[in-house]
Amino acid sequence: RKEALWCLSNITAGNVKQIEAVEVSGVMADVMKHAMEDSPDVAKEACWVITNFMSGGNHSQVKRLLDSSATFFDDFATAVARLAEVGPMQSWLDGFSHFLATLKQEPATWEQAYPKLLDSKMVELLEKMQAHPSEAVYSVALKILEAHFEVEEDDPAAELGPEFDQ
Repeated sequence: RKEALWCLSNITAGNVKQIEAVEVSGVMADVMKHAMEDSPDVAKEACWVITNFMSGGNHSQVKRLLDSSATFFDDFATAVARLAEVGPMQSWLDGFSHFLATLKQEPATWEQAYPKLLDSKMVELLEKMQAHPSEAVYSVALKILEAHFEVEEDDPAAELGPEFDQ
């Protein structure tokens, strides 16, 4: 499983056509399951597949990835949270940030995705990572929160809200 996921991570690190080949193969649900439930070595490779897909996919591909699972944000948060290596975690979060930026390219897509994101474990994970001992992980988590959520620092009860460039 580890080697198969390593091959898929190399493919998804390629171009949009290669990502599409992985997408149409129908393996992404299984990849997410491995990321959440398999041994750490296998789960780490699965997280790379997902991250490479999120980082390199075009808008249509990342939207379909999101639409492929009602619990995508929760599932990815679960996968990242259980693997504690700082370097990969930073890269996975960078990929997630790119994923969100890609979703925001189309306001209608962002409006659809945003409530799912707010109700997910991902926001909670990002908030927890602000207390992470690694400055690198802290910085990426903070960057995501600042770039994709609107929170007034003076008002701890402030609700997160979508940012739209209109």
